[in-house]
Amino acid sequence: LAETPTSSSMAESETPSRPSYTTGPPPVVAKQGYLIKQGEVRRNWKKRWFVLTERSLSKSAMLSYYKSDKADDIQGSINLDHCERCKQVDYTKVHNGCSYCIEIQIPSRTYRVLTDSEDDMKEWITLIRAHSRRIQAQEAGSSGSSSSLPVPAASPATLEVPAPLLAGLTIPTTHCCLGYLKKQGAIVKNWKKRWFVLQDTSLSYFQDRGVQPPLGVIDVLECTRCELTQPLDGCDWLFHFQLVHPSRTYILSAENEETRAKWINALTLCITTGARRHTLGAVRVRSLSEARGTSQPSSNSSSN
Repeated sequence: LAETPTSSSMAESETPSRPSYTTGPPPVVAKQGYLIKQGEVRRNWKKRWFVLTERSLSKSAMLSYYKSDKADDIQGSINLDHCERCKQVDYTKVHNGCSYCIEIQIPSRTYRVLTDSEDDMKEWITLIRAHSRRIQAQEAGSSGSSSSLPVPAASPATLEVPAPLLAGLTIPTTHCCLGYLKKQGAIVKNWKKRWFVLQDTSLSYFQDRGVQPPLGVIDVLECTRCELTQPLDGCDWLFHFQLVHPSRTYILSAENEETRAKWINALTLCITTGARRHTLGAVRVRSLSEARGTSQPSSNSSSN
């Protein structure tokens, strides 16, 4: 690292300047300070200024990071509503005096950051977990609580609408997500910007927004997984992921990390919901067959 953080520099300092908020009051800052963050591709470590902002009526709790406490340009952000796990992990190396490692997992990526003290690490973990609805719901469920918190969708653009299924069982079956992605061609491996729409269980892509008909439609229920991939050559959008279908693997790229996380979360939810529907359907069919099977002997005995 070009700049070596000292013990005092790693501590929280004065509130940095940030862009003005034109859509409402600025979010409440729960914690801020320097952490050493591991890169996604090169796996090197860099000092970054992290800011954890609390949830509001219109915004999710966010963990954002900047080059320094004076910089205004955000380097990246983690929507804590996506956070599935936050914990301490063993790490034997020391980077600029920092060796206490925190692992933050979201559907599209696992982040690792280092702090310079155990107390600071524990405080970050406690606050991140407290601001993650997924983790809070998991903890409520594991403790047997009857009032588990709802797990939100990936973003306001990703919706879950409960619908009745299989004699009273209710699970989210309707999904909606839309926006621009870049798609790699199946034969000529070039990249083209397309307008994508996920509606129910179909992912359609169009030449542009408002242009009909769709160039293609993917049945998401037939897909096996949606996952992160490494950046590929030839595309200026670096946040790649793939949707695996039995007939083809679709290579896609988003303009930023938050958009990629939104799509991976929405598509994965659709795939897992479809698998759950199939499992529930199989269980119901088997139960009906067993019920008919058990009632058959009594019918035969009455006729004899």
